[in-house]
Amino acid sequence: MKQIRDPNHQYSEFYTNKVSKHFSLIFTRFFLKLGMSANAVTYLMWIVGIAGGVCLIYPDWSTRLIGCILLFLINVLDTSDGEVARYLDTCSPFGVILDKIVHFTTNQVIYFCFAFGLYLESANELWVLLGFGLIFVTTSDDILKELFTVQAANSSENAKKTKLQLSYNKSSLLQFFVSISFANTGFYHLFGIFVLLDLIIPNTAGQRFFFEIAYVLIYLFVNLVKVLIRYKKIQKLTRNNHADL
Repeated sequence: MKQIRDPNHQYSEFYTNKVSKHFSLIFTRFFLKLGMSANAVTYLMWIVGIAGGVCLIYPDWSTRLIGCILLFLINVLDTSDGEVARYLDTCSPFGVILDKIVHFTTNQVIYFCFAFGLYLESANELWVLLGFGLIFVTTSDDILKELFTVQAANSSENAKKTKLQLSYNKSSLLQFFVSISFANTGFYHLFGIFVLLDLIIPNTAGQRFFFEIAYVLIYLFVNLVKVLIRYKKIQKLTRNNHADL
């Protein structure tokens, strides 16, 4: 019988390699028994991610913790849809695009729901601005990563090289820390820790969601710095491309 996962398959993303792949096979076997396609799993990931974001609107701890579990499952299902696609040999450009659309929209829903929940709790409009700030910064970073590589690269080889140049791929301990702590996938895995801290150590500095807010504010700042660095890299790459013409 064909193996569900190729033992030689390498997962480059940290959390996929260290965490999600150890859970994904359970889901993959279940989805294959149900006859689900890889795209169907991706749509399920979309539903789970949005549901996780909506849970963060509510202030009660049980709902927030359920939301954190759903956020964790995003990456598990993301790993599983790839396994289903490879097992059924149904990998396709549409599947890649669908995966990007799901991640892009889900992330924005999660960030806004978190901020909107803080607004409902405190009636402070600044939290809504935080939500829009998160959406603007993370969207800008996604655009710089994805759209520029498509538009600027002249071949698939150049596209791969460009994407590597624009990434923060573990070339230093600091970059490794940033990549696992302040990227979308890191948010899925780490946010629950801060929810638990707020539950275990209540009302730190008089704020019910102190640890969650502290993490998100640092997350916003770090991603703003990432956008600025990536923008400067794009400027340099563009100048180099023009010089080569």
